[in-house]
Amino acid sequence: MDLADVLGVDGGTYGILNMKDENDTWNSERFDEWWEYLNAEEQLPGGYVIGTNYGDGCFTLYMNNEHSAFLLDDEDLYFLDLLSDCDAYDNEEDYGYEFEPYIRVEYGNKKTEAELPVDKRKIDVIVEIVKELAQN
Repeated sequence: MDLADVLGVDGGTYGILNMKDENDTWNSERFDEWWEYLNAEEQLPGGYVIGTNYGDGCFTLYMNNEHSAFLLDDEDLYFLDLLSDCDAYDNEEDYGYEFEPYIRVEYGNKKTEAELPVDKRKIDVIVEIVKELAQN
């Protein structure tokens, strides 16, 4: 699985709903359906919606190449796990990253950029850069 997107959270919820067809768009009807999934007593087919742990903000979407497995992470748990072997990393430092059209990473007051990888996962390159910035 690799980093696919970082998406904004509105209404303190995040999740995935299946598209009804190729013309499906986000509208008030789909918004109402979103809240049905959030408030469902049991899991409904075709989607999954849950409240975030901290209200509005963002979550990271990871997925495999086949788009058959997803990880939605609103606390950077996967990212932080990949950093767990770096003693110099300080979770109190602010960090951020972008990965289109190239990788840009910020850690504390340090910044660096790198080309998008061809033979590596984007998240691995970002983690390597954060580790380097934390150690320097």
